[in-house]
Amino acid sequence: MCLEFDSLRWQCSSGGEGTEKALWLRGGLFPYLPARRFSPARAGSERADVCGREGARLYGMGDMEEVLVIPRSLLRAREDGESLIAAIREAGRFLPRDSVENDPSYKQIIPYVFARQGGFWFVLRRLATQSEKRLHGRLSLGIGGHINPVDRTGGEDPVRAGLRRELAEEVSLDAAGEPVFRGVINDESSPVGQVHLGLVFELACASSSFEIREKDKMEGAWADRASIAARYGAFESWSQMVFNRYIRTRQDL
Repeated sequence: MCLEFDSLRWQCSSGGEGTEKALWLRGGLFPYLPARRFSPARAGSERADVCGREGARLYGMGDMEEVLVIPRSLLRAREDGESLIAAIREAGRFLPRDSVENDPSYKQIIPYVFARQGGFWFVLRRLATQSEKRLHGRLSLGIGGHINPVDRTGGEDPVRAGLRRELAEEVSLDAAGEPVFRGVINDESSPVGQVHLGLVFELACASSSFEIREKDKMEGAWADRASIAARYGAFESWSQMVFNRYIRTRQDL
């Protein structure tokens, strides 16, 4: 599927003719899948096969979802992002999501990855089939979501494991290396921002090949800086922050 959106060609996988504002190549595979839990072929079916209370809790399904949180007070005790991530690994705990959604004394941890290939960045467009109506038609530079108890199994770093799982579930990219930590989003301007904390990572890609996993919920395109700036108002607030901090004034491209 491919939809025209100004000069960008929105689609669910790479291929076809590009434009001066978008870059397309075929092939490629995102290599950093948490193989012990998910692979591209079984990512969806594995969740579907999980049953029972413990399975729902581990995999973040339905009303039983538990998410990684830290006390808000922990933010004030940390002066930089790296020490904050270390504190999350040590002091983070899993609580029922419905109990912390409106409790600003806790911050829900959200890994938020933006992908770059040369002078282009990967952009997602949320479709009207998504359950969250506020996101319909919105654009996003970030890929990510909540960290669940399954991300701590086997002694893994839950932040990195959750990051890889969310990438594997949403999109396949031709990664050139591990995601690099860039900073923290702590947006206190809205009720949603007051209960979430974004950990921003940048993923460099070797090519512009991609495949959307959830084709019924989103489409993707590679866009240059000018194209993103032209649609700035259509992006989610966190993506606007990422653009302002890491893309708008970047000098090495």
